[in-house]
Amino acid sequence: MDKEQRIEYQSVILGALLHDVGKFMQRAGLEKKFPEIIKNYEKFCPLNKNGDPSHLHAAHTAYFIEHYVPDHLFDKTELFNAARHHKNPFGDLYKEADMLAAGMERYKAEQDPANYKKVRLRSIFDVVELRYRIHDKDGQINNRWKHRLVEYSDDNLEALSPLLDLENKMHNSEADYNTLWNKFIKDVESAQVASDADRYLDFILSLLEKYTWSIPSDTTLFPDISLFDHMRGTASIASALFLRRNDSDKKKANEFILYGGDMSGIQDYIFRISQAQGIGGIAKRLRGRSFYIAMFSEVIARYILRQLDLTSVNINFCGGGNLELLLPNTREVHKQISTLETELNEWLITEFHCCLGFVGTSIEMSKNDLRNRFPKMKAKLSDALNEKKHKKYSTHIDYDAFWVGKTKKEGRITLCPSCNLKLVKNEKDICELCESDKEVGGILPKSGYVTFSSTEPSRNSTNWVIPFSDFGVVTLWQKDVPQEAFFEMDGPTYGLEESMALGVATYRFARTLPVAVKTMELETEKDDDENALVKKGQTLSFTTLADMAKGDKRIGILKMDVDHLGMIFSLGFDNDAKKKNLRSISRLSSLSRQFSFFFSSYIDAACQRVFQ
Repeated sequence: MDKEQRIEYQSVILGALLHDVGKFMQRAGLEKKFPEIIKNYEKFCPLNKNGDPSHLHAAHTAYFIEHYVPDHLFDKTELFNAARHHKNPFGDLYKEADMLAAGMERYKAEQDPANYKKVRLRSIFDVVELRYRIHDKDGQINNRWKHRLVEYSDDNLEALSPLLDLENKMHNSEADYNTLWNKFIKDVESAQVASDADRYLDFILSLLEKYTWSIPSDTTLFPDISLFDHMRGTASIASALFLRRNDSDKKKANEFILYGGDMSGIQDYIFRISQAQGIGGIAKRLRGRSFYIAMFSEVIARYILRQLDLTSVNINFCGGGNLELLLPNTREVHKQISTLETELNEWLITEFHCCLGFVGTSIEMSKNDLRNRFPKMKAKLSDALNEKKHKKYSTHIDYDAFWVGKTKKEGRITLCPSCNLKLVKNEKDICELCESDKEVGGILPKSGYVTFSSTEPSRNSTNWVIPFSDFGVVTLWQKDVPQEAFFEMDGPTYGLEESMALGVATYRFARTLPVAVKTMELETEKDDDENALVKKGQTLSFTTLADMAKGDKRIGILKMDVDHLGMIFSLGFDNDAKKKNLRSISRLSSLSRQFSFFFSSYIDAACQRVFQ
């Protein structure tokens, strides 16, 4: 894209992302504080059958765009068009994306009930059913678990869990919304100095998740989809529709591509390091290696987006070695994803000697598929990925690095004693990757920021660089680094703690570590020089943890898994008695995000409590 097209595209994404932010404002009663909102009713709100303005949140959205979005980064005419989407004719980009994200044409019945400000967000898990029916005697879904209206913060994780409300006594109030709004707008205003549109988009996306995850998008039929998940889904769809409409080749009937990727061999690669003898630093190496693998799917997803000039709103899911992207069905997209698997596996074979592998595939989807058959399309994609796993490396049989006998290293005499994969010159040597694992494992607890980019930073004194060949670079920054350093990077930077200063979004992943609560001498921490001093804040070794055990001096491993996860996503949202479609992309995104929250935040907090 040229500069002008890029601005238009970024404005479309932001417009779709903010198209319903006015619901937040309306429920906080801000039209009482800002009369200008009421003056906007005629311009942005359609009339109902009585001739009165309806969908009043559209005027609130317009106020937000006018007063809180930086003028120099986006085309505000385009943003106002997004705010006006209820008034626009059918076929309008934003109206169409909104309807597709909702999974149903809810425009005729979308008018909020009189008590809409009191409606709480119902737990998405309360709608899932596989074996037992959850409908009441009238055939309606009976949501019993409800969320409190709070921000997503590591400081109030207990408040993020739903509460059982059998007597339907839990309600929100305008005052609750106002309290949350004041916190939200304070963080929004900290981004006014942003000089980069992509960074601003990432920041706003992070803020919307933090403050609108517990706000119900729809207060009528099924208030179990958060405002955040609906707005994010709308932005993802609008992004694809916009690029599809501007593509020179529009002959294909299907508008979308659903792309999935899967990394295999992860557990074997991570835990084989525990078999190493006499090399030391196992805890750091495991931590560094786990982080490396956790970043892998992020790097690949962002590499695809970078090649296609897309943004992070096109990522449906990314984590645990898996990724799912919603892409426009264009010639350029087909070209990029057709070569990715081959290029990536050539590097994986050379670097990891087939211990790690990647399979990727895609399916085309129509608008009708996205609206009414999205879980089935996900299941179809999953089946295609599973089939490709049985043919892993089939395209690389003739690749020299695939065969041990053809792999050469000048002066090679042995394998790396740490990973037993890489070839090294001396039996006491550690390969570069294992040495990097140890360094990363040591610096990770001290890190404050992470950057995903295509190139390495120019400053090296306050960071640690983790290269992934031509696919990208992950850079860890110390907590006290000047932010100008990572603002110079060509990719987004995220705070690893809840630091929103100067428009930095938050990246959450579990990283609780056992650390010394005071300076002391520990026999289990002796180094080669017999030094047993442990400083306050120092990460403790596995040997120390084992010594703390009651009974045998060993450490334990808790492994967790979710049964029938694929079935939950493909079959878990049955239709209700009135045959309304519950299987929308927004609802599935909400379910996925809640699973991620549990493993990245709640389990992490539980580990902190256990250690303390």
